[in-house]
Amino acid sequence: MTIVTYTLMILAGAGMVFAHYKHKKSAGKKRKVLWARPLAGFCGTLALCLALWNLIATMWLPTRDRSEAVRWEQVQCAYLGQFLGAHNTGRKVLIVHDPIDDYSQKRVQAMIASLMEGFGGRLEVVAMDSPPVPEIPVDETAMDDTALVEPFCAKNFDAMIARHPDCNLVVSLIGLPMDYQSMTFWKMPDKRRPRLAVLQGPVMELKKAIEAGFIDAAVTYKPDADFTPQPPPDNLDVAFNQRYLLAHSGNVAQIERRYKDFFVQ
Repeated sequence: MTIVTYTLMILAGAGMVFAHYKHKKSAGKKRKVLWARPLAGFCGTLALCLALWNLIATMWLPTRDRSEAVRWEQVQCAYLGQFLGAHNTGRKVLIVHDPIDDYSQKRVQAMIASLMEGFGGRLEVVAMDSPPVPEIPVDETAMDDTALVEPFCAKNFDAMIARHPDCNLVVSLIGLPMDYQSMTFWKMPDKRRPRLAVLQGPVMELKKAIEAGFIDAAVTYKPDADFTPQPPPDNLDVAFNQRYLLAHSGNVAQIERRYKDFFVQ
C-alpha cells in the first residue's frame, strides 16, 4: 500500500508542477490554458491528503514498502548534506524534523543519519528541533490561533530558530510552513540571520529568496522526474538526478533555461 500511495503522491506533485508550468506558459497569450490552475490546486490538495493518509496508515504498512520510500528520502538528505558540507564548512547546524513518535522514529532517524553522512564531518550539528504536536482547541476562540490549529506555521518555525541562536545554518527536512511569507526570519539582520536549507516545500516560489542568499539550498522534484516505483540506484548522483534537483543561487538561471517558467515570478 505504501508504494501505491507514495507513487500517487509523487504523481500528484508532478501534476501540480506540470499544471503550474502550463498556466505560466499561457500567461499573456490570447488563448489561455483555463484548466491548468484548477488542476494545479487539485493536485496539490490530493498530494497533501495522500501524505496525511500515508502518515496515518504507517502503523499498518509492511516494513519493506516503507523502506523504499524512506530510501528515496535518504537520497535527498545525503545529496543535500554533501552540498551543504562543501559550501558551509565549520558552521553550526540546527536540523528541523518531523515530531518523533513510535511510527516516525526510524524514518526521521534515517533521514538525519543520511544528512549527517553527507556533511562528512565538515559541519557541527549542535541542535535538533521539531514543530509541536498538534493540539485540539478547547473552544472556538482558539481556532483563531494559527499556532494551535497548524503546528507547522511561521510562528513556530521562527520560535525554533530563536531557541538556537548559536546555530548559523538551519536545515529543514520538512520544508517551510504554508504561511512562510509571514516568518520574521526574512526580516532578521544579516549578521543574525542563519543560512537556511530546505528539503521540498514551495521551492518554485522561492526564486528571489534563493538568489538573494536567504536560502542556501532547496531540494525539490524535477518536472521530468522518473517516478517508476523502484529502489534508488546505489550511486547517489544517479539516484538524485533521477527525481530531484537542488536549487541554489548559482544555478537558478540554469534551472530556468532547462525548465522554462519553473519559478513563480
